[in-house]
Amino acid sequence: MKNLVLALAVSLIPALASAQQEAKHQFRTSVPVGNALRLVVDVPQSSLLVQNGPAERIEAYGTVIREYKKDRDSARAQEIADASSVHIEVRGTRAYVTRAFGAGAEGRKAQNSKTYFQVVVRIPKGMHVEVIQNTGAVSLDGSFGNVQVDMRAGEIELKVPKATVRELVAKATVGDVTTNLGDRVIHKQGVLAGKTQYLNQAGHSFINLSVLAGDIDIQLSP
Repeated sequence: MKNLVLALAVSLIPALASAQQEAKHQFRTSVPVGNALRLVVDVPQSSLLVQNGPAERIEAYGTVIREYKKDRDSARAQEIADASSVHIEVRGTRAYVTRAFGAGAEGRKAQNSKTYFQVVVRIPKGMHVEVIQNTGAVSLDGSFGNVQVDMRAGEIELKVPKATVRELVAKATVGDVTTNLGDRVIHKQGVLAGKTQYLNQAGHSFINLSVLAGDIDIQLSP
């Protein structure tokens, strides 16, 4: 029986592989930081990495992925991917990173969840970060000011110097919250997992991480 199940699973691999295909487009953009003190990333479905970069610029690069199933849809999928990117705009003290769609990716069908963004954003040290995202993954690795991340479903990873954190609050309605404080690890899991809170009066940044369904992994480095 096990051999039969294995044979059936193996036979399905080509069908599954052909069922979901991808068109890809790479992008890269940057702007002077100007007077920006806060980064706001609003990319609903994405895999996002925020890290430190040059002191005078904000950079964003990555890949747009457009999924499709049928070979006859490949040209249209590639057209949508090629016309999709991200845009950085500095308005006063805020820098906004949002999706950008050109003439080949107009309309709801072109901009739905089948168009997925993998984005790396590099910002100066100490900048505040706010992430508005529905699903996917968010990773922050560096030295930042205040951090606010709200997600419906997905994974959040945070790695920051412990000395910079004044208050940390992390909560998952359904999922796991793992916080490595260096001297101890706090782990909460399950339905209504609750929240983890850490206080350090010598720090300066306030960090708030929240996901309805998913996991949060935090590492406060020495």
